[in-house]
Amino acid sequence: MRTRRPISINNSLAHGICNYNCRMCGVNKPGYRGPREYQPREITARLIERIREAAIQGLRIRYVANAGDGEPTVHPEFAGRMDMFGRMAASWDVPGMPAPEVSVVTNGSRLAAPGVLEALARNRITLIVSLPTPDPEAYGAIMTGDARRGAELLGQVTPGIEAAMRLAAGGRLGALHFHISPPEREIVRRDFARTLDFLAARARAAGLGALNLVLFPAAANRTGLVRSRGGGVDMFRDLFARHDRREINGVAVRMSLSFKRFFPRPGEFLDLLRSFRFPCVWNSQLFIAADGASICCNDQAVRRPMGGVLTHSLAGLIEAKEQHMPDNLCAACDQRPECMSGSLIARAFALAARARLALAGGRKRAEPAGPALPAPAAGRSRLTEAFAALGRQVMTDVHGYRFGAAGEYRIRVAADGADRLKAWGLVYRQYLEKEYARPNSRRLWYGPHDVLPETTTLLVERSGEPVATLTLVPDSPQGLPADGLYGGELAAMRARGRRPCEITSLASVEPDLCRGMEIMKHLFKLAYLTARRLTGSTDLLITVNPRHVSFYRRILLMEQQGEERACPRVNSAPAVLLGLDLATAEPRYAARYGRQSGSFYRFFIDPETEPSILKMLGENRRALDEAAVHRLLSRMQLANA
Repeated sequence: MRTRRPISINNSLAHGICNYNCRMCGVNKPGYRGPREYQPREITARLIERIREAAIQGLRIRYVANAGDGEPTVHPEFAGRMDMFGRMAASWDVPGMPAPEVSVVTNGSRLAAPGVLEALARNRITLIVSLPTPDPEAYGAIMTGDARRGAELLGQVTPGIEAAMRLAAGGRLGALHFHISPPEREIVRRDFARTLDFLAARARAAGLGALNLVLFPAAANRTGLVRSRGGGVDMFRDLFARHDRREINGVAVRMSLSFKRFFPRPGEFLDLLRSFRFPCVWNSQLFIAADGASICCNDQAVRRPMGGVLTHSLAGLIEAKEQHMPDNLCAACDQRPECMSGSLIARAFALAARARLALAGGRKRAEPAGPALPAPAAGRSRLTEAFAALGRQVMTDVHGYRFGAAGEYRIRVAADGADRLKAWGLVYRQYLEKEYARPNSRRLWYGPHDVLPETTTLLVERSGEPVATLTLVPDSPQGLPADGLYGGELAAMRARGRRPCEITSLASVEPDLCRGMEIMKHLFKLAYLTARRLTGSTDLLITVNPRHVSFYRRILLMEQQGEERACPRVNSAPAVLLGLDLATAEPRYAARYGRQSGSFYRFFIDPETEPSILKMLGENRRALDEAAVHRLLSRMQLANA
């Protein structure tokens, strides 16, 4: 890691979930294609572990803002998450390294809801409320797109603001700030004096002696769905000259610009220019999605993850960002550093950023060629390019299907009892770690469907060691594993003449996130070909944890077939039934990703490689012999005794 400055983290407790529809945000817009999920407890806990690990290693985390791409206070376990961050601060014991400041950035709509302010107060959390204007019509138009709703919404927000001011006056909050945002520059400027008067009057009544206001020099495009209407950067110098460090209604006014919170010293900008190949002010921070993925601040749809807290240290995530270069996602951003304008400081930074990009580009050309994926061609996504590279590395023979930079991974059919035991042991170890399984004496995870004649278990090995597995169960008189939870939905499907099959026991113990994703893509490809070409199935089903639904829907185009339920088979963890219509999957993939060589469609449907893959699967996909079944059933009975 090259950078030496403290790092700030923006954490999405509720990604893609918001009770407002702000004009400058892609969430709740018709074109939004990102995840809509609450951050699971395990991700929050892992992030907190990573923060402490980073501090022990000498990397200071200055600031953790629970904001992200949704409204954090709507999280069903909001108070519990604040308690987790409060315990982190209370138990902080890293010598010479201060605990990070933890904040919540909110639209303020739920501050008066039971338990919200109480959780912030007992954990000394900094509260930041977004308030662009107190004008009802303008507020309604900015926050929901409906000017008529402004008076109603302000009526809900104001009591919460007043209660927060009373807590701050009593010293019970870490701090209280007001973001004069979303940054609709024309309205912010027009109504600024009125905003000050609105807040100062309530601060004085609450006994609060000072107002902390934060202004945003530039508005950001979000996910390519909306555009900033204000050109360039506005430092609000006239507003600072008129109001900063003054008093209004007996209340001191303290103003700052948003980037000052992340770059309080000029030397930190120099560090940014030195350390990052693409010196973007915001992308130099860590933005953590609800599933733990590290993303660009402009990537609301989570299209380009750069690692994640489950598999990478915070230093590793910053290293990935240090190496990041502009791509199609950056092209749609209003805050590209080399394109900034509007003030002398912004133009100077833009000039320095262009120089840094030119230097990084020159170094990139001088680097020797390696296994990295090629840069995307015009009009082609990084995902498309990734599949093009994966396809070129595939080798198939009668014994298995190889992939990886040097063919180090092999997928083969677990055709005998010994291979099934390897697969069941691998699933058991991972499910036990995730608390999906309870300990059992045989250290295996299995069920009656695992030994049925038509069941296919795929085993991924590296250097002879199992690293991942997937089982495909076609429908039969014994039904499917999902019947235990979604029997009604599957019965209705069969009544329509459908022939479902189900993916079960999907597990990977590959520690590297990128390689793990590569493994999963190849496993799904072979499962798809088996289901579509060899079993005569019409639908490919899978039950997944709700936090993974967005991936299956966005990338694999699966559709929800059943509502979220607690699944007894995996320790009552939540599950959602998803399905893919195999008859329409190919034209849908072609329409979404294109038929060109290297596309996602061609990764799954490749006339050149498909015959050899099907030959390998067909020759190795066979029922266990009777003796093997008896041995395995005996093991099951012993383990369940």
